[in-house]
Amino acid sequence: MGTFRTLLALAVVVTHIPLGIALVGGRNAVQAFYMISGFLISYVITNTPAYANPVKFLENRVLRLFPVYYAVLGVSLIASILNPKFWENVNSMPAFAKLFGLIVNVTIVGQDWTEFLMFSDGGIHLVRSLSQSGLTMAEALLVKPSWTLGVELSFYLIAPFIIRAPKRLICLFALSITARLAAIAAGFGLMDPWTYRFFPFELALFIAGVFSHQYLLPRAERIDQSGMGKTVSPITLVAVLLFSLGYSIVPLEDWAKTALFLTITFAALPFLFVFQSSSAIDRSIGELSYPLYISHYLVMMAFNLLIKKASFSQTQQTLLWAICLVTCLIVAYLLKLMISDRIEIYRRKIRVSLPAPAR
Repeated sequence: MGTFRTLLALAVVVTHIPLGIALVGGRNAVQAFYMISGFLISYVITNTPAYANPVKFLENRVLRLFPVYYAVLGVSLIASILNPKFWENVNSMPAFAKLFGLIVNVTIVGQDWTEFLMFSDGGIHLVRSLSQSGLTMAEALLVKPSWTLGVELSFYLIAPFIIRAPKRLICLFALSITARLAAIAAGFGLMDPWTYRFFPFELALFIAGVFSHQYLLPRAERIDQSGMGKTVSPITLVAVLLFSLGYSIVPLEDWAKTALFLTITFAALPFLFVFQSSSAIDRSIGELSYPLYISHYLVMMAFNLLIKKASFSQTQQTLLWAICLVTCLIVAYLLKLMISDRIEIYRRKIRVSLPAPAR
């Protein structure tokens, strides 16, 4: 699962870096991350006694997300001095929007909402499509990819109260699917930002990940313990990676490829998890996924500024963008080494702490 997660992060990176590499696309990668999140959160909640206390669970997730985010936020704030367009956009917003922008940048909570608020004709309104002309509230975000963290935090806030409740899971899954279909019928459900940025619609993917953990993982573990165990999980990993790498040449309509990719992800996650559990290399690669995802846009903007300020040939630009991709990986590794690995000590203490006995 670790290698797959980092490949998904790379899919988002190459969506933003003009290297002509497609992979599965940024939208599919983000939605697969939602499913993986559901799988992993279901696993840790049901297998960690300390998380019987929801506060302990949330504390652990905060330590997972915020330290690396704040490191990238701090550098992004300094770098914004070189981007006068950012401050022009912020200064053109009304006072309440500036305050809201400050709050979401500091807390992450609500960053996904910024994708749905647009300023035009002297007022603010909900976005029907990002193709509309106008200034979105998302322009106030210093760390552009972090809007997905707002969606993740919404998952985390409700997870302790639904993971162990099958009826709630089924009900919320059905409501999420119904809401998405209603939006499609209303004519805006297939328009960005509604396609993969709206928490109520994406909740179904998170719950699908929960179902994958709770109903498919036990079967995958039985297979792993059988004679086929040493081959099924590695083969599954290779198959998923090959499909992801060759996604762009699969001869299907985009909607069909997306459905197929998410279905394969749902079915493969238990086997990828089993492989990760026995492979230190796979786990280590997976630890790069979050720092790579959250920091890549900052690195890309630095290279974009360099390329714009100098006259480079097309070949030279391609080479610079390839160097940018390598730099993204180096920065991700440094964030992991200097922040994530050190914070993991405190996260481990939370996981092993026992809940207070019932009175």
